[in-house]
Amino acid sequence: MRRREFNQVLLASAFTLLHGRSRAANASWKLVQELRHPADINVEQIDLAADGKTVASWASDGSLCLWNIAQNKKIWSRTEKTWLLGTNRTHMVCVDNGQPRRVALATGAEDVIPVDIDPVAISANGEWWAGTRERTTIFLWNSKTMKLVPLTAPPVVAYRPEPRYYAFSEDGKWFVAAQGVRAILWDIRKPDDPITLKDQPGEITNLRLTRDATFVLAGAMGGTLDIYCRVNPKASQRASYNGDLRALWLDGPNNRAMVGCSDNGLTLGIQPLPNWRKPSAFPAEPVALPVRGETWSCSLRDKLAASGHVQGLIKIWKWA
Repeated sequence: MRRREFNQVLLASAFTLLHGRSRAANASWKLVQELRHPADINVEQIDLAADGKTVASWASDGSLCLWNIAQNKKIWSRTEKTWLLGTNRTHMVCVDNGQPRRVALATGAEDVIPVDIDPVAISANGEWWAGTRERTTIFLWNSKTMKLVPLTAPPVVAYRPEPRYYAFSEDGKWFVAAQGVRAILWDIRKPDDPITLKDQPGEITNLRLTRDATFVLAGAMGGTLDIYCRVNPKASQRASYNGDLRALWLDGPNNRAMVGCSDNGLTLGIQPLPNWRKPSAFPAEPVALPVRGETWSCSLRDKLAASGHVQGLIKIWKWA
């Protein structure tokens, strides 16, 4: 290759590299779509499906909807007496008028699931369900063996039925539940040996577990997010956002969490999680999303996110 041609190729490559870096530097979260839940009230639970094609939204009046994002339409809905337990790769799982149901994400077809508890959470692989009996005892129910496993825990207060107070680890081997300002963690193989975590400064509003429960994330009133490290407690950290922390979602593969707060704090942001092998003194600064007003729920899947707000407003975000 001649020197002149070589120099032209080199300059073109450099321009492409710099242009790519410039685009990457300018990349940010963009609001790409808005949906309206039928109830003109707070959207307190939201769940993006793993493939990002559908989103489930639940409002505090008990109404629940499943949306096809691309088509901007509802696939399935109920107006009252529901709970949203979550979505997997093919279905949304919910409680409709006391009856657990599985709803196909592609078509909205539904069927009833017989469960021996009043469910409040389900593991990612669907094997373990968590629920209560008589509002005082938490049971785990195994969908394969049909076995009920009671969990030993200090009976300080009655457990609340909302799913946001409960979480399974992504590998389905750990479970956590909230009791007021306290979070209690169980290794499912040791249901009689719970781990009681340090009390939060305010009442816990949301819980999440990383894949193998290395970290327990507990959001609380007052805007604190405690990131408790089970394997190295010295690596535990606390982030503070002011306001009240009302929404929490874990994006485990990317080691980050999404948080939503009342409008006098960080309204909506993405919080990088610490590396427990190299703990730092302070949590990394969150990436704020441009939202006005309070956020009640959020969900994050790689480069796609959803958030729920007042008056039934649902926002869909994309990293671009």
